[in-house]
Amino acid sequence: MFEQAVIEPLGERFELAIPAKPHALPLDPDGIPKGLKDRPQWVVWRYEFDPAKSKPWTKVPYSARNSRRASHSAPGSWSDFQTALNLYKKGEWAGIGYVFSKEDPFCGVDLDDCRIPGNGAIDQDKRIYVERLASYTEISPSGAGLHVIIQGSLSGGGRKNSKSGIEVYDRERFFCFTGRRLEGTPAEINERQSELDWFLAKVFDEQPRLAVRRPQATLSADEKRLLQKAFANPKTGQKVTLLYAGHFKEAGFESRSEADQSLCNHLAFWFNRDPVAIDKAFRSSGLMRPKWDQKHYSNGDTYGERTIQKAIDATGGGYEEHAIPPQAASDCSEIEWGDPYDLFGEPLLTGKPEWPENACPKAIEAFARDEAERLGVDIAMVAIPAIGVAATAVSDAFKIQPKGKDDTWKEDPRLWVAIIAEPGQKKSPALKSAKRPLEKIGYELHLAQKEAMTQYERDLAAWRAAGEAGELPRKPVEQRLYVDDITIEALRRVLEENPRGVGILKDELSGWLTSFDIYRSSGGKGGSKDRADFCELYQGDPKPFDRAEKGLVYVPHWGASIVGGIQPGPVRRLMGQITDDGLVARFLVAHCERLGKGSEREPDKVAIITYHNVIRALVLLKPRSEVETFIFSRPAHRYRMAVRDIAESVQLLPDTCDALKAHLNKWEGAFCRLALVYHLIESVAAGEYPCREVSEQTAKMAATLMTDFLLGNSIRFYAETIDGGAHSALARWVAGYILSAELEAIARRDLMRINRQFSKNPKAITATMNALYAANWVEEAHTKRSGEVTSWAVNPKVHIKFQKLAAAERERRAEERKKIEQVVEVFRKSRISQ
Repeated sequence: MFEQAVIEPLGERFELAIPAKPHALPLDPDGIPKGLKDRPQWVVWRYEFDPAKSKPWTKVPYSARNSRRASHSAPGSWSDFQTALNLYKKGEWAGIGYVFSKEDPFCGVDLDDCRIPGNGAIDQDKRIYVERLASYTEISPSGAGLHVIIQGSLSGGGRKNSKSGIEVYDRERFFCFTGRRLEGTPAEINERQSELDWFLAKVFDEQPRLAVRRPQATLSADEKRLLQKAFANPKTGQKVTLLYAGHFKEAGFESRSEADQSLCNHLAFWFNRDPVAIDKAFRSSGLMRPKWDQKHYSNGDTYGERTIQKAIDATGGGYEEHAIPPQAASDCSEIEWGDPYDLFGEPLLTGKPEWPENACPKAIEAFARDEAERLGVDIAMVAIPAIGVAATAVSDAFKIQPKGKDDTWKEDPRLWVAIIAEPGQKKSPALKSAKRPLEKIGYELHLAQKEAMTQYERDLAAWRAAGEAGELPRKPVEQRLYVDDITIEALRRVLEENPRGVGILKDELSGWLTSFDIYRSSGGKGGSKDRADFCELYQGDPKPFDRAEKGLVYVPHWGASIVGGIQPGPVRRLMGQITDDGLVARFLVAHCERLGKGSEREPDKVAIITYHNVIRALVLLKPRSEVETFIFSRPAHRYRMAVRDIAESVQLLPDTCDALKAHLNKWEGAFCRLALVYHLIESVAAGEYPCREVSEQTAKMAATLMTDFLLGNSIRFYAETIDGGAHSALARWVAGYILSAELEAIARRDLMRINRQFSKNPKAITATMNALYAANWVEEAHTKRSGEVTSWAVNPKVHIKFQKLAAAERERRAEERKKIEQVVEVFRKSRISQ
């Protein structure tokens, strides 16, 4: 494993252990795409030891022409492909490499430490990037990484994210090539500029580039000349100059949006309606702001794209066509109002979707509906934990392979689910009813364990009495299905003896979610480490533990399902102390509430017995081999891709927080896990052993739950609990006020006067009004020089579209006012001092 290097500085002798030199994968030259082979940008390379670096064995390029050091900035040290290949074949070099330059159309994406060389398994998060980039992908020389080669360009040089082990370059770097293409990926290099922009937004938090613009490009000499002509025009030059400098109020505009449109109208004339030139000029102006790149329309258009298009449409001709500069049009530009979204009824925006039909297997739904009606709670308050309990009951030896021909990506039937509800909403009774069959089986296993231990102790005593002759009696292993002591040490002991996996069942998870970082902040050292260990439970990979009393302890399957409840209040208060490591992002969440006192009727015995029998059958279900893998039927695959596409669409919304993006990154894998659990439930409910393919109907059922129910709940949870407060709820409150008061405009000072939350936290106004802006309810009207918006114009369409809702809102607020008056009057009349 290690070689010994002897170093003797200043007459003293030291021994330094250095890691053994890595062995690169052998080169397969036939696998390298022809487009790369045809370019004379090749080198050879070898490993060289550099003790000053964190990874001391570095890959150093050499020229295939003269075996001297090569450089990415010295084309003379490069050679053609065949020359490099011939030198490699002599056996003195570790491999060959390609140097990216600004002269070629290629870009390389380096994904480190994402592949297990032994079995080829690939990290799920990085697999998503490979699939989306959809171009030639090969295994790196170490076997532990991947290189994706695409046609695309970067602006501003390469990118490196050390934390995630991802780099991307299109020039001044060389990549080591193996030619060992990853199975299932294209053999050719494809044009993927839009996908590259998506990738940069995901990994490096960069705004995707507009199709009509080049963000880093500067104005050409001709464009600068035209801009100077615009400034010098005797009729419109002064206005254009002021707008270009960002002085929109001096130019006669109260609204920045109107100023944006006016400047673009002028630019459309002077730049002959060229959208690229208009975009470049606007970006260099004082009016440029982040809003320019925000998606604002249902078809995906950004604010900037639509503003440019409106300017082109409004401009009859360009400067070179001898048209008249757009004076009147620029001064009278009006807001083009979009169709306002229903903030009160759209489930995706309210976070209160109804439980959809056919969203879970009948055995789960019938049981959950019966329990929910009798308890007086949402059906989801029982159904979601019941699905989690079913996942707990299933052995982790069952797997699902999301992609039919790619066996390097598999998911376990492990789910983390949580009910979000305030205290007093009957979370505990609902969770208890869902857990009951598992608790009953657990108690039976406990009794069997006690009996087995009693017999073991008898056998052990007899063995000792016989002088320890014969075979030592074997101590029985305690079989566990779930735990409620969720310390790492307790889980280690349980999972050592239960490789099938267990469940963590806790009525209240809020304190657990926040406990690790609080422990660390109070001086402890274990909080962050425990949190990382718990994160790994989601994957279920093998995990070593170093224990002083036992040495190395190896848990072959470190995995557990989690089922519980979360109170939003404690999590909201402590969220700032929680490390952003993805622990919360692994949970599928559902907001639930009490609906009433419940029903006094008799329980549905058939539904209850069926549910209990299904859980027992899942516990008893054994795979036919050590690991049994299921796949999706061909029609079922479209539901996996639909879930993935919907999650990615939400991630691109301008107000989607980073925590929600991290959650949605895991949706495709979560869908596969849910579909597998559904498949096993339906099979045992029918009294059959599960077939290898997950049907289209089952995949549709899982997709329905995720997109029609869980998505809205996730958006609400991250907006109200994680992302700094209930801005969505405040936005609905302001929308209701706008309707009830029939407002045409609303000012910042009005908001602070009518709602105490705004007066306590003025910053909440910006977040709230941004939500209304995104929903097409308002548009900025007046802005200070500092950029703070002081008032908003109201979309007149809201008063037409929500006329009935406005009347109901006025009645509701009048009724609330009446109730307050009645309470005050009762209190006044009943004062003891009178």
